[in-house]
Amino acid sequence: MKTNFTPFDNVDLKFCIAIFSAILLITGILKKIWEIRKLPPGPWGYPFIGHLTLLGTNPAETFSKMAIQYGDIFFIRMGKWPTIVLNSKEAIDEALTKMPEIFSDRPKFYFNNAINKMKGLVFGEYSQRLRLHRKIATGVLQEFATSKSAPTEYLVRKESDILIQTWMQSQDYEFNPIHDIEMAVAAVIYQLLFGSNINCHSDQTFIDMVKNLKTVNEGASAGNFVNMLPWIRFIMPSKVKQLLERLELNKKFAEKCINESLPSYDKNHERGMVDGLITAANKYAEKEVHRDGITRGQIYSTIRDFIGAGIDTTSTTLQWTILLLSIHTNVQEKMQHEIDDILGGRRATLQDQGRLPYVEATILEVMRHGTIAPLNIPHSTSSDVKLRNYEIKKGTVVFCNIYGIFKDQNIWTDPNTFRPERFLSKNNTIIHERADIIATQFGVGRRRCIGDTLSKRELFLFITSIYQALKTNLRSDPSYGRIINLNCKPTPYKIQVNPRY
Repeated sequence: MKTNFTPFDNVDLKFCIAIFSAILLITGILKKIWEIRKLPPGPWGYPFIGHLTLLGTNPAETFSKMAIQYGDIFFIRMGKWPTIVLNSKEAIDEALTKMPEIFSDRPKFYFNNAINKMKGLVFGEYSQRLRLHRKIATGVLQEFATSKSAPTEYLVRKESDILIQTWMQSQDYEFNPIHDIEMAVAAVIYQLLFGSNINCHSDQTFIDMVKNLKTVNEGASAGNFVNMLPWIRFIMPSKVKQLLERLELNKKFAEKCINESLPSYDKNHERGMVDGLITAANKYAEKEVHRDGITRGQIYSTIRDFIGAGIDTTSTTLQWTILLLSIHTNVQEKMQHEIDDILGGRRATLQDQGRLPYVEATILEVMRHGTIAPLNIPHSTSSDVKLRNYEIKKGTVVFCNIYGIFKDQNIWTDPNTFRPERFLSKNNTIIHERADIIATQFGVGRRRCIGDTLSKRELFLFITSIYQALKTNLRSDPSYGRIINLNCKPTPYKIQVNPRY
């Protein structure tokens, strides 16, 4: 006899849906737990915002404290972005040096996409096009800024003389030196780009460029939050709009400068790096060496990157130098004694870099103590990868905690003390293993700053010129603070200068 009975006749549909939902939920939780087990350890965060509210005003310092509990590689979430933090030179080398193809990408942050479309030397995504772009830009930089016949020495001497003369006019007063430092460093970069016959200090385009760059740096903290939590732009649209406008001004500035250079461009008489880049663009266009060869748009981005990174890093380091030497006048006097002994009355040249070890040690200690780039520019993974025993997913943000390395008591013993002697051997030579640690400030692996040699040369020439001519003394509170935006700057301070001769 036939029956219409089925095994599910007495089972409530809602009960089935509940059981099915519970199975899905438990499966999802178990899968998440399994994924977490494969990640580096790390603290618990909050939904949606992750660990952002736990980082404080100095995230690098917070990371250093977390590393004590979780080790030199740990996992956090920066808003929507899964993130690993590398807190030792060994961990950084394991990732960025040994696996550069995977750890050389950049996160697709909101502002980078909005302005640069993930292009450019500094913030562009890692690709064959970027590698060619870096090769060309490095060649042009070598030709115009870091070769033996380059005008760097002449330009720094010219701008340091203007700086010293300006400060001498204020020798009876206390003053804030930061603006003068920014103008001097920016003038060197500007003339390397566009030609050494420009009088920057009366050039309104140059003055506007420096002013706009400063505004962008000051607005960077707001930009960081929008990068991590893109929906915030709907809550504070005016700040986001203002920063976008400033970034757009930088872009238009680069376009304007190139467009003005083109009518007078002569490949046989290149005036600066911009002309060199135009020559390179034309060369690759004519030979069609690669369909992704350098374009005019890449020249724009190269100029923006040189102006931004080239000015800010060197300027910030010089600001820290003047502050720290104005506090630690004993270090200043030792440095001046070496300058007098080795140079006598003549000016320093680039050939003197290896002959002034205490000056070099002082510059290294300023970089370490000031920690100008506490987290460097973040990297991103371009594919899934295994780091040690951890499984890191594609698109994970990677922070290199330079601050943690520079303040590591196991390396430096007394990291909070300003002491250049830590970089000198018993034979009064630089300890290169320690100098190599400081070099991480310029990045590691294939995204290392291509302007690091230029920056070191500028610093050496500026510092020897200033302290050969002047003594500086602090005239404000020595318990300075730190302003952390794109770089870590000292809070404003005041000095007084006196001529040495």
